Amino acid sequence: MAPRPFRALCPAAPKRAPPPPTHRPTTFYDLPPELRVEIYKLALLNTHLHILPEASASQPPHSLTLATKQIRLEVLPLLHSTCPITASITDFDFTSLLTWLKTMPPDQETNLCKNERLKVILKTTINEKKEKTSNSSRNSSTLKRWLHLRADRYRAQPGWVYEGRTPDGRTSSDLKRKYKRAAVEGEKRELGVMLRAVGIPVVQGSRFRDDSAEGGSEG
Repeated sequence: MAPRPFRALCPAAPKRAPPPPTHRPTTFYDLPPELRVEIYKLALLNTHLHILPEASASQPPHSLTLATKQIRLEVLPLLHSTCPITASITDFDFTSLLTWLKTMPPDQETNLCKNERLKVILKTTINEKKEKTSNSSRNSSTLKRWLHLRADRYRAQPGWVYEGRTPDGRTSSDLKRKYKRAAVEGEKRELGVMLRAVGIPVVQGSRFRDDSAEGGSEG
């Protein structure tokens, strides 16, 4: 039996060269977190937050917070802990400030306590009508809510500093009565700090009371 002829071997296919590596473009998020923080600080350098009575609660505090969720989470702590924040309060109506604080993420209240440039500007208007009550007396409920919040020992308390001109006689008398009738110690102390900041002497009985040694938010 004749042997079978060997089959001719085909040459091996040449090996293909591996594709060149694709380089992903570098983005802002590839920067180290420390460098991103320094960039945020430069962007917030001249930022001053103003809480106005007519301001909308949905208004963003800074355009950077609208970029992406990650940038917002990285910017808010710097915004609340370093930038000056001024709340303008007219006739002791704290609605705008209370709304602003209510919309703030809970984890940001601690950052707000680190801020040493928090200011509340107190303004009053004169009641032109011949009424026995002042314009400020109409906002007793929001003032009460603010004092209750400030007296809460279980809540982070930022160092708000009060400033403002001395109100008219009718408003001053109304505020003195509120102070005298205040039953909660923490609320009364905060109201006393507020009144002294606008030049209204705090009276208890027939003697002036100065409880500044007990603390408070007076600058």
